[in-house]
Amino acid sequence: MELKSILVSILSLTLFNISVFAQHPSFPNRGCGTTPPPDEWENHFQQLIQQCVQQHPEVLNDFTQRNSANSNQIQANYTIPVIIHVIHGGQAVGTYPNLAYGQLTSQIQVLNQDFDGTGYNSSTYPSNAFVNYAASLPATNKDGNGRVKIANTGIQFCLATQDTAGNILPEPGVERIN
Repeated sequence: MELKSILVSILSLTLFNISVFAQHPSFPNRGCGTTPPPDEWENHFQQLIQQCVQQHPEVLNDFTQRNSANSNQIQANYTIPVIIHVIHGGQAVGTYPNLAYGQLTSQIQVLNQDFDGTGYNSSTYPSNAFVNYAASLPATNKDGNGRVKIANTGIQFCLATQDTAGNILPEPGVERIN
């Protein structure tokens, strides 16, 4: 498995975990009541992490080196331009569902905060999160409670200035579809 595939897998699992925590009933005003994954899922996930680390120790070594200097102050290594597609029925900009530009761009800030480990609910990190895996990590990768530190992924998102065909977008990062 090549490094790019590993990073995409980790990104996918991160997004899954963000959506699970964001929808957990103990987080008020955040969701539909989806329950967290069962212990069997967590155990399988921990096995996959161990397998990945054994097969690709360079990934963990690189992460450890970048993270040991200053845990939440990693400079972004990857910037991903995004386009937000707004589908509406002819409503004026700023009228639901044709959301205002400021509201759309604020979500990029939220996304970036989530990926740099400072997002909503980062202060309510569950006490039992990844404790089995944390036991195998060096102290620099653990927080004061012995859990895996909340990671700064080194991934940032920005608003794209061009669409996929290379055309300049009238509003950076936004495509409005009537």
